[in-house]
Amino acid sequence: MENGISKIYKVYISDVTVAEVTATPDLHRRNQIIKLTKNIPVLLTSKGTKDLAQGYITQEIIPEKHMEDALHVAIASLNKIDFFVTWNCTHIANAHKRKKIRLYNAVAGIFCPEIVLPEEIIAE
Repeated sequence: MENGISKIYKVYISDVTVAEVTATPDLHRRNQIIKLTKNIPVLLTSKGTKDLAQGYITQEIIPEKHMEDALHVAIASLNKIDFFVTWNCTHIANAHKRKKIRLYNAVAGIFCPEIVLPEEIIAE
């Protein structure tokens, strides 16, 4: 992935993201995303990430029906990703959710990524 972002940061995606992309019904869009992400390393879901994601669900930080969102945050947390970039302002990137995720991770002794919108990381 050659762009300004990948020259400044190490960029990763998760296997959860790969599954979401693969399920994209618009074939043209799916192929564009696959082409864009084909050389990005993939972080894998583990028992630890599933357990952490379940903690977010149990504590009602992220709704149970959005387990994929909880997994995204858990994977970024356990892999100590500095910036977790998302457009998901409903379940992840809003002030109240970020605060709850930071508190949960702090109490659990787990690293917490900085959850940001793409515009925030690009502005640099």
